[in-house]
Amino acid sequence: MKEYKINQKAKVKSNGNGKAETKISKKKPEYRPKRYGNGETRLEMLTRSHYQIRKNNKNWTKKEIARWKIIKKLACFKSLVAIYEHSTKLYDIYERRVTKEVGTILMKEWIV
Repeated sequence: MKEYKINQKAKVKSNGNGKAETKISKKKPEYRPKRYGNGETRLEMLTRSHYQIRKNNKNWTKKEIARWKIIKKLACFKSLVAIYEHSTKLYDIYERRVTKEVGTILMKEWIV
């Protein structure tokens, strides 16, 4: 922000006849998105988690686990987190080796 203020200060030049001309630099500050603990921006995290959310969380790498912890804290990704966790519960039901009766009970609990 300091650089922006410095660029906005009036620059005074003499035009030779004793009058001063004032020119104001109109440079806009460069946009720099916020970077989170893993060095990624919000858009980069969303892009890189594209493949990650298709995998079971048991198969995630350390970087993917760190990314997911940050995503869970961000308010803008709450629906993504809820959907992923809900679908993971369904995957876990199918992964278990249980009887038909127990599977039916688990499916009813998952739906609610």
